[in-house]
Amino acid sequence: MYGNFNWLKSPPSRWTDALSIGWPESAELSFPISSRGDIAQYEAKYLYRDGPYSAFGWQTGKSATQPDKVASLSGVGFRFNLKSGIGFTEHKGYVGQYLYTKKSQGLFNVLVRYGHYTISLSPSFTVYPSVGLAVTPVLRNTTLNSYAVLSW
Repeated sequence: MYGNFNWLKSPPSRWTDALSIGWPESAELSFPISSRGDIAQYEAKYLYRDGPYSAFGWQTGKSATQPDKVASLSGVGFRFNLKSGIGFTEHKGYVGQYLYTKKSQGLFNVLVRYGHYTISLSPSFTVYPSVGLAVTPVLRNTTLNSYAVLSW
């Protein structure tokens, strides 16, 4: 299974984002396991470049061969920090996991989810009994979902 993302426009706030792929437990899929007892055949990567004409091309921000999060037999996740900086920065990445099944045929939905944190400031005013102004930071997580049907 494979999921990817590509920012078409650099986000204004660059915090820790996440990309995951998931499937229903009823799909009866299993992870390949290494001799050390870790999940095997997993790969994820976050890449960035400073604009389309960057002399350095795409740089690796994070690369992983183990998931940051595992949902027991139903998904894997990858967390990464978007590169911050002034100006336009392009961001893209992917997560992939090989899976096995004993079934000779099947049909189920796959979910690819991308999560992005943003922060904004929320002003509030008081008038009575005293006049005042307060500014409170608001952290919000926005998720985007993409679905596919897997059939074999």
